[in-house]
Formats: sequence, C-alpha cells, structure tokens
Amino acid sequence: MTVSIHADSHVDHGINGQVRDYVLKQFRDRTEFFIETFVYPENYPVYPSLNNWNAVHDGTPIYMVDLPPVPCALHMDVPEDEAFYARRGEREWESRMCKRPTRKVREVTIIAGPHPDDADAGMVLFTMYGGPEAPREPGDPSLKGKALKAAKVFWSSAALSE
Repeated sequence: MTVSIHADSHVDHGINGQVRDYVLKQFRDRTEFFIETFVYPENYPVYPSLNNWNAVHDGTPIYMVDLPPVPCALHMDVPEDEAFYARRGEREWESRMCKRPTRKVREVTIIAGPHPDDADAGMVLFTMYGGPEAPREPGDPSLKGKALKAAKVFWSSAALSE
C-alpha cells in the first residue's frame, strides 16, 4: 500500500516534490501508523525499465537523479535569552522560536498512517519535515501525562527558526 498525499496532509515544510516522492516510496509497504526519520542520499540511480532491459545491459544506471537538501527549522540547545515565543499558523499556543536561519539537511521525519476519518484513503501522509523527530509542543492540548512532561523537557532547550 502506498503512502499518499491527502487533502489533510500537512506538506508546507519546504520539502520539494522530488524529495517527498523519493521518501514516500521508501515507506510504500507500511500498513500501520508510523513516525520515522529517514536520511536520504544526494542522488539515486534510475535504471532502464524492464521493457527496455536487454540481455547485454551491465546494470549501470541510465542516469542519476539529484535530491537537494531540505530546510530544517529545529535547533537544539537554544538558551532562554535567545528564545522568544510566538503563535504559528492557526495554533492556539505559542511556539518556542529563535532568530537562527533554517539549516539544510538530508534527513526528513515522516508521520503517516490510516486516515482516521476517511477509510477509503488508505495510508496517508500526515506530515513530513526536515530534520529529526521532535515531540509535539507543550502547548498542544492533546498532550497529557508523560508525553506532556517529555515535551516540556525537549522544548525547554529546542526552538524553531522564525
């Protein structure tokens, strides 16, 4: 089953379509909810299709596809005097922010699974962003108990680029 883009997919983190499609192909066999961080290569080979394959082909790719780095807005070890708090998008809480620029990385975190309200959608991408997995922010009202405590510890030193 492929992971597909749905109307509810959150795809506004600056990841170009070529990288997004490459990463989604890596998870095409998933059938359950998952969060995973994936490091991708600078380029990948494209081989002749089976229709064009001949007995003398030596296995050499016909061309290489370059995969550019993606922006990562997450910064670790941001001291409180460098941080500020601001609302992002339609969130009802303030995020811990900093004035540092985004970094370029070849690492994406993907969150995907069956759509909770659209059984016919199959596996859908909920979000994909550059960088390592980060817990939801402490202001997220869905966080409770240990998850909230862990989020507070993480976000006490982490911040997002403005």
